[in-house]
Amino acid sequence: MSQEQKSESSDHSPQPSPLPPKLPLPPSWEDYWAHQVAEKAKTKVLGYFGVLAALVSILITLYGVNGIKTLLEDRFTKIVAEKEKEATARIERQLKEFEEEKLKSFGLQLEALEIEAKQKKEEYLAKLVLPPQYRETTPRGEIQSIDLSADAGAIRDQGAEGTTVGFTVAYALQAAIKKRDGKAVTLSARSIYVQAQKYDEWSGEDYEGSSVEGALKAVKASGAYLESDWPYSSKTAPSLNAKPSYKIADYTALKGIPEIKAALLGGKVIMVSIYITNDFDRPDSKGRVVIKPPIKIIGGHSLSIVGYNSGTAEFKFSNMWGTGWGERGVGYIRDVDLQKILDSAYTLKL
Repeated sequence: MSQEQKSESSDHSPQPSPLPPKLPLPPSWEDYWAHQVAEKAKTKVLGYFGVLAALVSILITLYGVNGIKTLLEDRFTKIVAEKEKEATARIERQLKEFEEEKLKSFGLQLEALEIEAKQKKEEYLAKLVLPPQYRETTPRGEIQSIDLSADAGAIRDQGAEGTTVGFTVAYALQAAIKKRDGKAVTLSARSIYVQAQKYDEWSGEDYEGSSVEGALKAVKASGAYLESDWPYSSKTAPSLNAKPSYKIADYTALKGIPEIKAALLGGKVIMVSIYITNDFDRPDSKGRVVIKPPIKIIGGHSLSIVGYNSGTAEFKFSNMWGTGWGERGVGYIRDVDLQKILDSAYTLKL
């Protein structure tokens, strides 16, 4: 075979056929559903825009462009004014709470300083040798004493509540009734305490405790119930159809230990408001309380002073912490120690 024949022969050799084109893959379910969700979302968005356009068209027809602008400005101004009002009220409330807290703190500090000053003054005077004209005038061997505890009534227990003023005023009023009418009664300490919160110096009634003066104002204005008509266990209201049994005509504030002694010797139980210290919580086995420096105030309390003995210079008082405290519920405190913790003192008149 010639060279040309070989060449022709190679030109006409069979050629491989081309591969068929690749078919597109079917879409996955994820892509399909994503497409469907997107289409529906687009339809909804276009629908919302259509509704919005219609609303805007209606508003423009009704109010005009300037009218819509005025409405939006009025609404915005109103919202801003409301927010400013809320912010102002919130700031004023926070300032008031801050001022009240500071005043309370300053008041406690001032009270502590006043007590400390009184104590230092008494310690200084105790060291002085006074001339005869300034010494105790009670003749030697002639002891003045009085005990009204029997007239004040049995010792009671306030429990874990801050109802001391109810018992303090009840003891004093029971003694006055015994002296005037000759009969022993038991008054409702609960009724006096509940009504005291309506007349005391603090706003509202949602708090623990009250003041002796608030309780006296309540008994003068509204009266006191008998214990049988409003028992201590009933914290909200008296028995059905019960009414107050006793009112007072008036009350008097006393100034210091000399007036307290004079009123006691005149046959009156004295209601006092005092500052509580750690020493007061720990009387000795005979119920004697001794206030030792440094004085640390831990709270407030009220008592009924029912007696005095000039020989020992001690006051006797009825407490309301049950008969397990002190001497079967009764305590004793020297006049100089009472002066250290005394806040205020009162007598009442039927």
